[in-house]
Amino acid sequence: CQVLGKVGGHDIARLINLVEKALAAKAWATREGDDDPDITKAKIAIHPPLLEGAVIELGRLGDPKAIPILIKVANSKADRGRAEAILALGAFDDRDAKDTIIAALDDAKDGWVRHCAYIAAKKLSAQDNFCDWMFGANSERKVPIEKYRAWLETQAK
Repeated sequence: CQVLGKVGGHDIARLINLVEKALAAKAWATREGDDDPDITKAKIAIHPPLLEGAVIELGRLGDPKAIPILIKVANSKADRGRAEAILALGAFDDRDAKDTIIAALDDAKDGWVRHCAYIAAKKLSAQDNFCDWMFGANSERKVPIEKYRAWLETQAK
């Protein structure tokens, strides 16, 4: 996937459209180095048009126009791309993005999504409310989640 914006401008509307289509088609990829939460270093193992690659590109652009589609992906049932959407949302000082990140801390389906939400919440809040986000029990996550929710209540709506 070409990194849009690195070689003279970008067309965010076309990339958002690609994400919409990839999400609808259930076309998600795998990413090498899943343990690296720095979205800018992601290496796509299977190339687009796939959801995960397009979400990573949106994250690299950092354009606020991407927030609605990133939230849609984060809240979807996609097997891949949700964690990357959460990481990308962590770059925005936006209440809807923050709401989505904090909600993802309690994701019932995916420990990697929870871990990426923790990375994004830690970045935005400057608070390190650590627990075992990947494999820990719901009861272990309760206190850290409440601390991030309390922080979220201090944010502008």
